[in-house]
Amino acid sequence: MPDLATIPDGTYAATARSFPVVATVRLEVAGGKITEFTILRHRTGKGQAAEALAAQVVAHQSIDLDTVTGATLSSRVILKAGELALRSALPGAQ
Repeated sequence: MPDLATIPDGTYAATARSFPVVATVRLEVAGGKITEFTILRHRTGKGQAAEALAAQVVAHQSIDLDTVTGATLSSRVILKAGELALRSALPGAQ
């Protein structure tokens, strides 16, 4: 996970996929903290429980969290989308 102190304030979004799961997330960073983590889209068969990770990301200020039991793939995809969103904010990111 990128160091939050290096992420400029702003809103960032990204999508991650691992068939059959797709997740698009948006997160807001202010003052070196994740202030909001929103799951905009989560297409999955049975991993809805993983959506609880959104609140945990903000509470723990990290995307390096354990997966939700019974929703491992969905958890990984949601957290990967969060990582990609943060990385998109780094200098030189495309």
